[in-house]
Amino acid sequence: MKALPFLLLILVVLPCLIHPTIASKLTFDLRNRAASVTIASSLHQNFTKLQDRTVTVTGQDLGIAKEALDRAIKAKLNGAVVSDLAIRITMSQTMLNVTATFKTSNITSVSGNIAKADCVWKSFDVPDDLASQGVSYNMVGKAYVEPIILSYANSSSARFYLNETNPVFGPTAASIAGNATLLDFSILSKPLASWNMTMNLEKQETVWFFPAEKLLDLRATVEEPNATRTYYSMIEVSSEIIGPTFAAVDGNIITINETGLEEPLMLSAVIVILAITLGMYVYQRRVRKKEARPRR
Repeated sequence: MKALPFLLLILVVLPCLIHPTIASKLTFDLRNRAASVTIASSLHQNFTKLQDRTVTVTGQDLGIAKEALDRAIKAKLNGAVVSDLAIRITMSQTMLNVTATFKTSNITSVSGNIAKADCVWKSFDVPDDLASQGVSYNMVGKAYVEPIILSYANSSSARFYLNETNPVFGPTAASIAGNATLLDFSILSKPLASWNMTMNLEKQETVWFFPAEKLLDLRATVEEPNATRTYYSMIEVSSEIIGPTFAAVDGNIITINETGLEEPLMLSAVIVILAITLGMYVYQRRVRKKEARPRR
């Protein structure tokens, strides 16, 4: 059996503007008719001073996370199966990063030389409050941002803003923060066919990409007797899907034609050969005519 041409799906979560960012990636490799996935999703904030630590999620906590992820992906693509999940949490004083790897199978169908990958599940959303060793790593807004906002909610010295400049009341800001999660990709629900697309013939790849959009941009200023404190919390989501040069997309379905990947290259080679042959033929005719021309 031929190996299926590869397809890479990369979901990128880019938190913050001028603050350090860590790109999130979700990678599809369909050569084995399954997706090998890597996600690295981050929250950047200074509402709460976090503890520098690293946590590897294991045992019952990992099982709970797998069930939650499986439900979220099945809600988008019934029949998809999640396996081989591993999760690692990295924290600094102002950043919490979650790196997860897993496999998703039953997302492709094959008929002859045609393979179709359904990418509708790219917009999955895990709403569960996932935690390990006392670290909440999905409902991060509720755990680390909302409590501080609530403490200032009725203070006349505090001001809250969405997207840098839009003022909101304290309770509204607290509600928005409380609903922010790191495993929410619902912003990617637009059909893949509507995404931006470029083709790189040199690398033999087609790239569909979704420009970064803010999932959370919540800021606050608090007037104190001797200074003004400024707080921020940021999450941005973008996505990039990389497939073979001649892959086609319809809605959220990427179609890969194995023969289609070879025929355009063979056709180019034939055209080049014909062009060279025709050039040589024309040149030889000119030389013969010149030699046959009678001398005066």
